[in-house]
Amino acid sequence: STKVSVYRIGLSRGEGSSSAVATLDSNTIASTRSVKYLVQTTNSEDGNFELIEANVTHDGSDAYVSVYGRVGNTSSDLISLSADVDSGNVRLRGTISNVNTHVVNVVKRTINV
Repeated sequence: STKVSVYRIGLSRGEGSSSAVATLDSNTIASTRSVKYLVQTTNSEDGNFELIEANVTHDGSDAYVSVYGRVGNTSSDLISLSADVDSGNVRLRGTISNVNTHVVNVVKRTINV
């Protein structure tokens, strides 16, 4: 079965903090094997934006992510994506490096176990 979800997350890093990391999405490892994401990130303060695709899968203890198709109006990456398994959930995580507020819109398609 396929489930499609869309949602928005605000991600910012305060002055003096070395990074901002947020869980962008979480799925139980018992029911979800793989997820395909479209991630649109906008730096609301300077108008830069990008769209990337990411595939995430897991083996029950480790998560694997492939990020590709990055396109936008800036040569630098606005967000770095990673994945992990934590407390029975596979998580997509996003990290920004500057202090501006970023708006992250996520569309996902899940593939169940």
